[in-house]
Amino acid sequence: MWVSKAISLKVAIIFMYNINSSANGFSFKAAKIIVVAYLLLAYPLAVILPYELTWENGPIENLQVVLLLAACLVNARLYFRMKSLWYKREKMHLWQAVFFAILAGRELSWGRVFVPTGMTEHGPVFMVYTPMQHTILHGVLGVVFLWLAVQLVRWVPWSKVVKFDYDIPWLFICVLFLSTFMVVSGERTYFGIPHSTGQALEEWAELDMYFCLCCLSAWYNKTFCSK
Repeated sequence: MWVSKAISLKVAIIFMYNINSSANGFSFKAAKIIVVAYLLLAYPLAVILPYELTWENGPIENLQVVLLLAACLVNARLYFRMKSLWYKREKMHLWQAVFFAILAGRELSWGRVFVPTGMTEHGPVFMVYTPMQHTILHGVLGVVFLWLAVQLVRWVPWSKVVKFDYDIPWLFICVLFLSTFMVVSGERTYFGIPHSTGQALEEWAELDMYFCLCCLSAWYNKTFCSK
């Protein structure tokens, strides 16, 4: 388990150093094909492929962590590089880095996945936080979310945003909402979806959802941070 997480982190770091730092090297055309194809394949994959692939802390969830850590590290690298050049636009790189770090932490169940306590037919079981630990965790997250909300208002270049002299990434936005709907449908087993298929659909759709967020991050950096 520790090995899989270490491999995920290593892949994320390699990905970070191979991405063009201004996002100009990001292939949006290929990304559009991937997000649409994956959206169409999410349910068939949930039905056909082994259920074990989508267990908690399994291969699909580890791949989600890879994507989120990659996006976090890319933006962190851009923030520190631009900060040394005294660019003011680097602030949103910091915001995005923190945002993706929170999502990665969520997928890691805030560290619980590193302490397995058993195994069931639905996958591994992990330690349970005490009420005090839950209170501390929620308090810290509340402060971080408040910081994100305040800095989002402060750091977004609204003077550029309101001009609308750029192409809005409608495809990524639509696929993001559709994949989120599939995540909720799988988690709550809507439309008569069996439990195992629903859990698998949730994990497969989450992967597409996170990839859309990475694409939107690259789009934002290219549109507002590379000029």
